[in-house]
Amino acid sequence: MSDAFNRILELCTVLGTCAQSMDASRAAHPVGAAADSSTDGDAPLWGGTVGVQESKLNGASYWFDDIEPVYGELDHLIRYAPVELHANVFSDERVRGLAPGNHRVRAAYERDKELLQARNLVQADDGRKRLTRTIEHETYWALGEELRNALDNSRHVLVAGSGPLPLTALCIGAALDVRVTCVERDTECHGLGRRLITMSGHDDHIESINADILDLSDFDDYDAIVGVVLLGVGTEENQASTKATIARHIITHMSPGTRMVLRDPHGLGKLLYPSVDLDESAGVRVTRHVPEVGLDHPYRSGLVVAERR
Repeated sequence: MSDAFNRILELCTVLGTCAQSMDASRAAHPVGAAADSSTDGDAPLWGGTVGVQESKLNGASYWFDDIEPVYGELDHLIRYAPVELHANVFSDERVRGLAPGNHRVRAAYERDKELLQARNLVQADDGRKRLTRTIEHETYWALGEELRNALDNSRHVLVAGSGPLPLTALCIGAALDVRVTCVERDTECHGLGRRLITMSGHDDHIESINADILDLSDFDDYDAIVGVVLLGVGTEENQASTKATIARHIITHMSPGTRMVLRDPHGLGKLLYPSVDLDESAGVRVTRHVPEVGLDHPYRSGLVVAERR
């Protein structure tokens, strides 16, 4: 086995232990209430990973600062992995067994990271300038040729699960001539997202709704509905199933001519995020767009596009 394979397995094993610690801590100290913006900014977040006294279980910590370097190395290995490494990694039973726990840790890590970034931006004196630079920097990666093509001729786009730092929505609104509506179920994330939308200067054509996408059934106003890669990933044991449930809910209720565009991992990205397989039906055409990957083509998430005929 290659050095890269062995190191990926080592890092996934570390994250698997972190998942066990996180699950045990959640069971002992439920975080369903989460933190809200009325706190001093150091309350534990959804993942329970920021601002509380450090607690290690089984010799491992799942706290944000400890996980940051682990993901820094793992993301680099995944981003530049040669194509032949992909099959070798996923043929290993140990890696496949670790993936669900790794998805839970990744979800907690990313949500904590975005919450911290969003809180810092809304409080910073130069927050608007920093946000503008971030949007300009991220637009290429956030949109990509596949997503631009999927949104072609759209007039009104819905972004499901926009989060506290709604970069996908902001990049769409800044780069394309469309209206954008965000849907975010978490109250604090929604509130921060609205403040950042206003701060961006694009609030004349970007709005936000505080709701669970599963509670919505009227999608007639939208040409395209975009789901982020962590759509539906929460404390549920089976995130892939939750993500698929949301995707099928959208497909069931969208009108003819509307497209659901779901960011989905491919290749070694499936170590980080759950993937969804959607079946094509008589009334729905499903296509999967997988960008070329490898040493000269850094990893980017692919797209699943479902269009109501």
